Amino acid sequence: MKMPFWSLTISVLFCGRVGFAGAATIPRGVLGAGQAHPEAGGSPPHRSMRVMHDIIQHNDGSNWVTLSQTYMVGTPVWPIVAGKAEIYYSANFSQGSDVDPNTIGTMTMDGVPTETYDATPTCQYGPYTERLSYQDFVFNRQGNTIMSTVGLNKSTNAMLWAFVSADGVEGACHTLVGGTDGASGYFPMALGPNDTIWAVGSQYVWRFSKNGDAKPIIKLQASFNLKPIIEGPDGVMWAIQNASNLLRIDPNNGKVLNTYKAPSNCTGALSLAVIGRLVWGLAGNCIYSVTRDGTFTTYQVDPGGASQYGGANHGLTQGPDGKPWFVTQLNKGNQEVLGTLDPSNGNVTLYPLPVQAPPQNVTVGPDGNLWMTVSPFSGYGDILVYIPNPLTVTPASVTLPKVGAKQQITASENGTTNWTATSQNTSIATVSKTKTAGVFTVKATGVGSTSVTVSDKVGNSVLVPVTVQ
Repeated sequence: MKMPFWSLTISVLFCGRVGFAGAATIPRGVLGAGQAHPEAGGSPPHRSMRVMHDIIQHNDGSNWVTLSQTYMVGTPVWPIVAGKAEIYYSANFSQGSDVDPNTIGTMTMDGVPTETYDATPTCQYGPYTERLSYQDFVFNRQGNTIMSTVGLNKSTNAMLWAFVSADGVEGACHTLVGGTDGASGYFPMALGPNDTIWAVGSQYVWRFSKNGDAKPIIKLQASFNLKPIIEGPDGVMWAIQNASNLLRIDPNNGKVLNTYKAPSNCTGALSLAVIGRLVWGLAGNCIYSVTRDGTFTTYQVDPGGASQYGGANHGLTQGPDGKPWFVTQLNKGNQEVLGTLDPSNGNVTLYPLPVQAPPQNVTVGPDGNLWMTVSPFSGYGDILVYIPNPLTVTPASVTLPKVGAKQQITASENGTTNWTATSQNTSIATVSKTKTAGVFTVKATGVGSTSVTVSDKVGNSVLVPVTVQ
């Protein structure tokens, strides 16, 4: 979908000076499927380079699936964002020695990576062509636009940013002449009122309009350091100041409406989220909610203590059950965990991660599962998926004694009554529904081995091996 702001020329005020910003449309196809990454030697990456395992559940009732991302690379931020039908994450599909986050990787709910972002947008400024890096990104309310963060590696007298469509086909670059803010990009980012996008730089908090206009709305100083920032349920922006004060900010002019002091055991929050019509924060061993008038309710993560990693600005989210879910590390044994809190009784439930590496950010996918990024110290990361309600199929495998033989398999998943089943090779075995929900008939049509995939409507699936003797 082509967007109206992609051919605009805009001007913005920066540090008291007038800067002229030009928007140059990226031609259709620059971000298209199968495009070669500039550092990949001229050939598109193969899917096998991206994902070691599909999100096929183990069919044993287990809750975890690990997606090993050989070329999923991040800085300390490791963003992961849920779209309407896909997961978006920071990735690099170039040489293994290059650990710069250059692309947005996308993945469908069955764990299959799509070929959407094999190249990154490049913005022309003067004699330089700048390739933009993604350190955080956010959708507008229509869900069809992603805004990239900005990376400047050569130029020091201009700021560049880009919008790209969610299908990765088209985009637009914008340039602000006369200054820079954040040579390594903006982080974190948030959606604000009236379809605005907010980004925290090193000198300013920026407000981006959906037409591409950028405005430095808050001046950052040593005494006014904001991170993270979100839109609250009351229609204003909320932010953590100097790791302790919680601010309500007028989204129109950046003025502070209220300043609330977090309880002493809940300072240093790195993650904010709106959960159940309240603002929630995660601060070390403390989870808290806060009302519009500044009333805090606090909860303890673990009796032995816990601490977050520095990049986990999106380490807290509203789960599929409407409760807070978060990623953190326990002080005892340095164990990395996914956690959830029941605000009705204060109980915290912790789930050890299957990959013991620093957990960064977590989001709920369109499939209702918890998707999170972890960053092993080698510099390459994994995507972990926690499935609160796993799908199982019994029996776990099928052996048919001859052609024409039949056997039934049964799917089970709480709250679900509608599944589909497909055969990988119908010349060996077919599969068909019965009159009973979740029950399928596997029929041998030839000698050999194949598999049947049973899936729910949101992308969870299991494989059932089939052997015909």
